[in-house]
Amino acid sequence: MNRTTTGLTLCALSAAFNVDGVIALGESDAPPAFVGILSAVLGLGTIAGVLLALRGRRGGVPLAIGTRLASAAVLDVPAYFIGAPAWVYVTVGAGMALGLSGVGALWSARGARAAA
Repeated sequence: MNRTTTGLTLCALSAAFNVDGVIALGESDAPPAFVGILSAVLGLGTIAGVLLALRGRRGGVPLAIGTRLASAAVLDVPAYFIGAPAWVYVTVGAGMALGLSGVGALWSARGARAAA
């Protein structure tokens, strides 16, 4: 498995953790609805980017990287400052670790893609 495939796999797994925003909408102390909706949109955007990249489309990798970075910056980091339940911290931390690892793998593989 090369770095691009590894990075895409990690990004796709990270996108699965974006479900926590949608699940949290059912909680009694739910976050604003736009947070759950944005979480789902970013997760679906990542999946779309991964599928495009696996089909050889040029914009797939940048889409996957962009949505993972946006998810980390806009949703994941702020989640630590709002007093969320413990399960949210676990899913946010796991999703952020997977996503940033995937972005790192994709970023390090860009030289190999450019040379090909």
